[in-house]
Amino acid sequence: MEQSVAVSAMLPDTPGPDLTANKTADGDFNDLEGTSAEYQFTQDDVPPHTRYESSDAPMKTWLPFREEYLDELSRWSGRGGSSSRCPAPCGKPAAFRCKDCCLGQLLCSACVVKHHQGMPLHRIQEWSLDHARFDRRSLSELGLTVQFGHAMGRPCARRQSATKDFVVLHLNGIHKISVFFCHCQHPEVPHHVQLLRAGFWPAP
Repeated sequence: MEQSVAVSAMLPDTPGPDLTANKTADGDFNDLEGTSAEYQFTQDDVPPHTRYESSDAPMKTWLPFREEYLDELSRWSGRGGSSSRCPAPCGKPAAFRCKDCCLGQLLCSACVVKHHQGMPLHRIQEWSLDHARFDRRSLSELGLTVQFGHAMGRPCARRQSATKDFVVLHLNGIHKISVFFCHCQHPEVPHHVQLLRAGFWPAP
């Protein structure tokens, strides 16, 4: 049986019933009962809901590609067919990649440091031939240093290294980096101010 829904509504754009028939001489309306219009709506009046298989059954859509996805995940856990040499003109042995950069190309240590001058908190991995896996390495271990108080790539003539291990807590993990503070400005800028100006929030 076809279902129907009864909706009682006064439609402003639709001519309503003649209310003057219920109007008395003194201007009052005695009986307004039955002045609303009743309309019958059926399921045919409801627009059909568009359905997409990719949103209604996403796993079913993915199943035909399952083996291909697993193969690519396994490929990513290894060298992924990358060349043993750095793609840069240096041509040195390539064993390092960044987990936070796109493409995941393998580079030599010098090129990794060069490409991360302004990104000291990226996570670096080194390919181990002995264990056939990637091990974590820090940019600090590879020689990257951060100079506060100067433009990137311009060291300070009177720079001072941090006296303690400089540890940074970031969304992607905990990092130990090598930093230098500037002491060539007059008046000298306090270390904690140099950190704030570089986007680091100092902690005691």
